[in-house]
Amino acid sequence: MRDLTLNEKLGNEEFHFVDVRKYAEFAGGRVSGAKLVPFGEVEKRHTELDHVKPIYVMSRTGRRSGVAQKKLKCIYLV
Repeated sequence: MRDLTLNEKLGNEEFHFVDVRKYAEFAGGRVSGAKLVPFGEVEKRHTELDHVKPIYVMSRTGRRSGVAQKKLKCIYLV
């Protein structure tokens, strides 16, 4: 079985791809299919994500996405 490309996975809708950058960063360029949930809004908007599906998080350098991923794990494990 071959590995799926990111575009194939995004089209599959079996997971969430969340961009935690700021609105202006997102407007400047984004991955097709990514959902914008700015870092500062992750805790209040987590209900927009189906926690049964895998959630992949991205940011410009990876710092915000790493922290956001930890926050989401804590929210869904409680």
